[in-house]
Amino acid sequence: MKRALCIHDLPTVGRASLAVILPVLSTAGVQCCALPTAVLSSHFGGFAPVQVQQMSDQMARSFAAYEKQKICFDAISTGYLTGPEQAALVCSALEKHTAELIVVDPVMADHGKFYHGFDAGMVAALSALCQKADVITPNPTETALLLGQDPLTACWNEQLLENRCRQLAETFGCDVVLTGCRLAEDHVVCGGFDRKANNFFMLECDYVNAQYPGTGDLFTAVLTGALLRGKTLKAAANAALCFTQRVVHTTFAAGCEPRFGVEFEPLLGTLEDLLCH
Repeated sequence: MKRALCIHDLPTVGRASLAVILPVLSTAGVQCCALPTAVLSSHFGGFAPVQVQQMSDQMARSFAAYEKQKICFDAISTGYLTGPEQAALVCSALEKHTAELIVVDPVMADHGKFYHGFDAGMVAALSALCQKADVITPNPTETALLLGQDPLTACWNEQLLENRCRQLAETFGCDVVLTGCRLAEDHVVCGGFDRKANNFFMLECDYVNAQYPGTGDLFTAVLTGALLRGKTLKAAANAALCFTQRVVHTTFAAGCEPRFGVEFEPLLGTLEDLLCH
């Protein structure tokens, strides 16, 4: 069984980050070793106030313990980090803790603006972390920031999507899956660039007029599990998009309260079929 170190935050309420990643990777047949970057009373998508306990000291002690005990991981996945200092801690740890697959979700912004508490310092820190990655999964806003561009000026189309994916791959020397890009009112696409195959691809799904926290974490978890099972980048991204779309549509049809996230649990049994084909 593959073993993945998942360096993400842990909300106690709401389906996001480790609350999503752990069950999804377990269903994919991967041992998920959770290393919280912060423990939160809830995620930030619709709850306030949110109580946050950052875990940098514990992370540093854990990295030292892994090294001393010679614990190895097949994959390392990173997501929400509390700031540049924590990003630098993870970046330094990746110098010692290598893996066959490193997936970095450069969580810092969306909808044209930074998340609360982040600024240009986080861009620099996550850019350094992306240099360590085999695959990165930014959204359109994070893509622009990583490339030093204005996130509010892009007029997205298929050609720009391909150009941005290629620029990211060249800048950071890794494969790219750019998520959550709307090219039309009724469609959401993800674009990808596979460096080994020198191939750009684009995958589409229907747009649902609702905002659910944690869908990016769900996508990246399925992507990571599929890659660990030997799928190509395009096939892994397709499995991730199909499962995420299925869960979002089911949650929307049920009229569930968006701030609690997508109700993926009843559909976990369908994930195996996607990963096998």
